[in-house]
Amino acid sequence: MQKEVLKTDSEKILVADAFLTAKIKNRAQFAEFEIITSPASWAMIQVDVDQNGKVDTGDVAYGVAPQYSSPCFVYLLAFPAGATSVCGMFKSAAMLSIERNSAANTLYWKIPKSELSATGDSAQFLIAITRPDITDLPIGLIHYPSTTFAKPFSISFQ
Repeated sequence: MQKEVLKTDSEKILVADAFLTAKIKNRAQFAEFEIITSPASWAMIQVDVDQNGKVDTGDVAYGVAPQYSSPCFVYLLAFPAGATSVCGMFKSAAMLSIERNSAANTLYWKIPKSELSATGDSAQFLIAITRPDITDLPIGLIHYPSTTFAKPFSISFQ
């Protein structure tokens, strides 16, 4: 899979449609994400940490906790039976700022590159958004750019 090169301090628009606008910016130690959804939707970043094209042990998601005020860090394969919350399943140094208003929800993520891949020099990820108007999908999730890690966003940091 060809990775798109993103030089330090440059920015790329990942998605811009009626439901989601997402950008990534390459900083020295972090990847910064700006994700904008409608006020009824929320987004998460699902990361293929080992970059093997499938969900497996160690792959993670950066989302928003149920009260929509704090970050929620989870392993994609770690949803224990009987758990009341999966947030905090892994420790992260990522930072989240949230802006909510009547027009949109905006998430500003600052994620250490070392959490995005073993080497920290690239990232393969999906962005999933909740869509309350869609009832035929599990919890109304829509994934960008595809539904699987076989065709993720793929960025090389330089």
